[in-house]
Amino acid sequence: MFIDSLPQVKQQGFVQMYDNNNNESFEQGKINNGIKVGLWKSYTEMLDQPILHEEKLYSQDGDIRNFKAYDYETKQIVEDKNYFYDDLLGIQKEFYPTGKPHISFETDKKGKYINDFTVLSEKGEEIFKSHLGSQGTGYIKYYDKDNFLIWEGSFKNKKKEGWHHEYIMDGGKKAETKSTLYQDDKPIKTKNVLHTTKVN
Repeated sequence: MFIDSLPQVKQQGFVQMYDNNNNESFEQGKINNGIKVGLWKSYTEMLDQPILHEEKLYSQDGDIRNFKAYDYETKQIVEDKNYFYDDLLGIQKEFYPTGKPHISFETDKKGKYINDFTVLSEKGEEIFKSHLGSQGTGYIKYYDKDNFLIWEGSFKNKKKEGWHHEYIMDGGKKAETKSTLYQDDKPIKTKNVLHTTKVN
């Protein structure tokens, strides 16, 4: 069946559904009265073989509880996120394509950062660590898999506060910075800075 036909299925059972726009992608799992329950797996056809790229675990009410993403080439887990309804809740982990730990952090039941936020190199060396405590107050630096700084900013009582900076990379170099000033989690000012490289 096609993915958009799921609500029409009222029976309980195991189904395999294809994307209407891409017959090489499909997902499979159990449904109950038109909602997804239990473990669902998503695949993409590569070299005539289905490659697992996502897993989602649903409650009996159809709410997502866990999400895992896999690297196409190494088949290792690169994301492992826990949810309570639509918000992240608990320990969240990101990994390098090799399966080595990259980023770990914790969120409360509203998806807000609390306690420890840690970034490791592929060799296991600490790149950045911050302790925000149960109140969610501190500074966070978020890095991509190549360990380029993607964004950074401060939080106060689980809310964005002060300047937050987003960095756009071009060829491994910082190309642009978007800075937003927050007050009590609300943006009040934004500025963009374009970085140029001198050529001698």
